[in-house]
Parts: sequence; C-alpha cells; structure tokens
Amino acid sequence: MQSVELDETVPLDDGENAAVTLANEVEPVQLLCDELNRLALVRASLAETRLVTAPIVLTALVRDDATSPDAAEASLTETSDARSWSSNSYVKRVKYTLRQQRDDG
Repeated sequence: MQSVELDETVPLDDGENAAVTLANEVEPVQLLCDELNRLALVRASLAETRLVTAPIVLTALVRDDATSPDAAEASLTETSDARSWSSNSYVKRVKYTLRQQRDDG
C-alpha cells in the first residue's frame, strides 16, 4: 500500500481522489474504477492512465468465455442496484452490449 496526498483540485470523494492522484503519480497502464456516476470526471482527471470499469471487465469476461452474458448481466444488475447505477446511461449501454454478446453467441 502507498499513501498519497489528495489533490484538492480533483472534485471527487477521498477514495476516487486518492486513486486518481496515485495513478497520475505512478502512471499505471490501467485504473479499475467503480465510480460510474462521475465517470467523465474520473476519466478527465487521469493524465495518462486508461480507465477501466467493472462493467467493461464483465464484457471482456464474456468475450473471453470466462462467464456467460446472462451471468454477467445478472452481476451487473445486482451491483447496479447496490450502487444506485440503475438509471446510469453507461450501465444501460453495457447491458445492451451484454445482450448483443448473448444474441451473437
């Protein structure tokens, strides 16, 4: 674990602020983030690091046959309910993609 001084110019909660600040300091290839309600702000706050979200990981798992589209969609729905993502347009697009993966499979 590494401690980081929060960037006061990043208007995110302390957890996302710390993740973005640390990513900008150490420049990892990717940052896995679950803050979907402020996704554009997280993405804009990252200097070089690629933002990866839990829903995108689910679509990749389906693409690589590690899980089924139905299981991935069920997981996303459960997480969406717990995280208040139900009306999030990004989540709706990912669910659409998962349905397409199911229909194309």
